[in-house]
Formats: sequence, C-alpha cells, structure tokens
Amino acid sequence: VAAVAVRRALASLLADDVAPGIRVKWPNDVVYIAEGERLSSGFLKMVGISLEQHAGGVCVGIGVNVFPPVGGASSVAGKNHPAYLEELGFGGTCERRAAVDEVRAAVLRELEGSYRRWLDEGFDPFMASYEAHAALTGRSVVVEDRQGAVLAEGCVVGVDSAGRLLVRPPGAAQPMAVASGEAHLRPLA
Repeated sequence: VAAVAVRRALASLLADDVAPGIRVKWPNDVVYIAEGERLSSGFLKMVGISLEQHAGGVCVGIGVNVFPPVGGASSVAGKNHPAYLEELGFGGTCERRAAVDEVRAAVLRELEGSYRRWLDEGFDPFMASYEAHAALTGRSVVVEDRQGAVLAEGCVVGVDSAGRLLVRPPGAAQPMAVASGEAHLRPLA
C-alpha cells in the first residue's frame, strides 16, 4: 500500500509521457523503467521503503531520490542504479528545498488517504493499481532471503490479497505465495 501510494505521488509530479515508467517493485521499492525497456540486471531505483513493526504499529521510512548528490551521482550498493526525479523532469525550475517539500507533500497526501482506506478495506482496493504498475509481473525471478537461500524461482504472476508475491515455478500449475519481507528479487540468468 505504501509503495502504491508513493508511486502515485511521484507519477503526479512528472510529465504524462514519463509517469507510466514509474513502477512498484515488490516488496518495497519504486523504480523507473523507460518505455520499451526490459528488465535486465537491475532497475533504476527511485524510492526505498522500509517497514518495521514497533509497539503494535508499523513504522514506515521512505527515501525518495529527488536530486543527484551534490558533486554528481554516486554509486549505489546492490544491483540497482539510481534514478532521480530531477533527471525525469521534476524540480529543475524549483529551488531545491521547495522541490523536496513538494515531493514530501505529495507523498504524505497519497499516504494519508491510502492508509485510511487500507485500515477500512484492506489491500483489495489497491490490487488493480498495484498490478497496473508492477515491475515484475510476467518476468522470471529468483526470490532469496538475506542469507542467499532461494525461497522461490519462476515467473511472477502477481500478488494476492495479502500482498504476497505469486511466483509460478517452472512446470508448476499453481503459483506459490512468497510473504518474506526480507526477500529480494533478481531476474534469472
């Protein structure tokens, strides 16, 4: 739900020809895929979302790449390369602080409405939006835990009403649901 809300907020700040490339990468990223590009060794990562259960609630941390670091883009650990809203056409005419404030306001606005709806109705109302903007559906993946143990591999067919990733192993009739919040995804070689 948080990723769907953040994706919607960022898309609202970008031109109509760029916004469709803003995608949700299960479980906790928002990425950019240029029109016509296929998933290869990684994504252009725009947002990381961290969720942690604490005192009966969930703490949500959201990091949005608005501008490249001063002095030029730096390397990012892992398989993903960064994408910045400025490179996609946002904030170039704004003072940097004002641009960051505008992104924050858009994200908070979307999160507030989404959170209230999720409390009342669960994930079901978000599934269509999630599927319309999913980065992995229809692609072959390997899902691993933090230690590198394979949890699932196959073709992503979507998510279920609990937000679990549905992966159909090669030759299997039914997909398996993967719920691990510690998993990361990568395409099969």
